[in-house]
Amino acid sequence: MRLIASLPALYVFSLVVDSPKRTTRFLQPTRLEAFAGRTTTKITWSKEVGRIDSPEVHAVVTALVVEGQVQSLHRMRGIRIDLASPIAADQIYLDDAGMEAVKRL
Repeated sequence: MRLIASLPALYVFSLVVDSPKRTTRFLQPTRLEAFAGRTTTKITWSKEVGRIDSPEVHAVVTALVVEGQVQSLHRMRGIRIDLASPIAADQIYLDDAGMEAVKRL
């Protein structure tokens, strides 16, 4: 299975694992993460599209669609990368623009 963002995801994860306080202090949520975190939205579709497992770290990439439930229906698509190690865990949300930026790395 081809994993679109495997190397950039592991690089970002290494930053989170190496210095969780320093990294999280400066990072703002992506548009998709902020949208998915609202109480008025829900994930209406998701599918695991890739996984990286090693003794030290685990990364699961899930394609998803998030929809708003208030007034006019608003929808965003993207991926969520669930990262975990023995000492840290995090989620990264990337919409279409974020995925394009990662592809250019």
